[in-house]
Amino acid sequence: MSKRLKKLKKLLQGTIIDIYGEKYSREIFSEFARLHCPCIIVNSMNTWPALELWQPPWIRFMELISFFSKIRVAVSMNSFSGVDQKYVDMTFFEFLNKSSDETFNCYMAQCPLSSNEGLFEELTLSSLLRDIKKPNIISNQTVNIHFWMNIKPVISETHYDSYQNLLCIINGSKVVELIPPSAMLKSYSVISDVHNHTLKRPKAAYEVHLKKGDILYIPEGWWHRVQSSQNTVALSYTWNGIDQQDLAMDLKGELDVYVTRNAIKRMAVKRIDQILKKKVSDAKLDAKILENISAGDSELINELFEEHGVVPILYNAPPTSVRRLLTKMKKYKGLIKFLKSLNAEEGYLVMKKLDECDTEPITEFTNDLYDGSKVFLRMKEILTKHKIFMIRKAVNFVINRIA
Repeated sequence: MSKRLKKLKKLLQGTIIDIYGEKYSREIFSEFARLHCPCIIVNSMNTWPALELWQPPWIRFMELISFFSKIRVAVSMNSFSGVDQKYVDMTFFEFLNKSSDETFNCYMAQCPLSSNEGLFEELTLSSLLRDIKKPNIISNQTVNIHFWMNIKPVISETHYDSYQNLLCIINGSKVVELIPPSAMLKSYSVISDVHNHTLKRPKAAYEVHLKKGDILYIPEGWWHRVQSSQNTVALSYTWNGIDQQDLAMDLKGELDVYVTRNAIKRMAVKRIDQILKKKVSDAKLDAKILENISAGDSELINELFEEHGVVPILYNAPPTSVRRLLTKMKKYKGLIKFLKSLNAEEGYLVMKKLDECDTEPITEFTNDLYDGSKVFLRMKEILTKHKIFMIRKAVNFVINRIA
């Protein structure tokens, strides 16, 4: 083999750089994944058409993305976070135009290209798949692919994800601050929907600078904050995390805090469900009322709230009926008032019923739930109110162990 071909082969294989700057062969990526250690893969995307085609003035996007199809875009005055995040549905071309507006910023954040979520953006953006390739280092993984794009610089605040992630930079650049999952950071209640976000920006343990063509492996549980330069386009390839029993043995407790938080969340949710079930049992609804609720008449369900309370009625109502009721309330401007009247338990039950509606995504009500009941942030009230000692003891154990 000639020197030129050897050089080309090496270029196409790529190189791994760890968070300390040391270089390794791409073949040992599986070791980084097994050890749950971030790394950068360079020179591995050189054959992707997207590297040349996905850049300003975005002609390739105009060729492939339907003019009328809509996508869900995150909007913000400042940085972007899963906490109180607002979303607006718009076409890709509206996104390009609104991105020049100085009063707010737009971010195509985690828009699905290929996933098992079945969201409508996939139909809009799936044509982009022809310009990319699945990285060879995850050829055996079943992955979801998501699209990220910003025109003006954006910041995604510190959070962690419960899945493995390859972040691929197609255009522009990103600075990623990384913090190990063992760090005990101040974050939201473990059973809120934003439990994986911090209350304030922590000091980064590592800072990684990514440029066009770089791939960053972010293991599940690693806290990260991402700053994107203007005109940045990226993809994320995500797949299921590794078995937690193997994790505990291999890493000698390095992920104990992360694993414990998720365990505490499951324990708390189970306890809350038990509390709700007891309330329903104590209400002693007669068979006729249960039959009417099961029939799914959303107007009747609303009338029964005042007589029997929200929890017993919601608990027995079909999820689709709850969704229809909220849709009607939203149409007649009564949804926010209703949500504000709920306590944390009732708000949790609304969320649970919406999650059970497999046919439609919950995102239609996301902004209303934040503006109204704040149920994502108030689950701690339930733990305090009902004195769930076992969970509190587990939390204290984790805090004392770290301190």
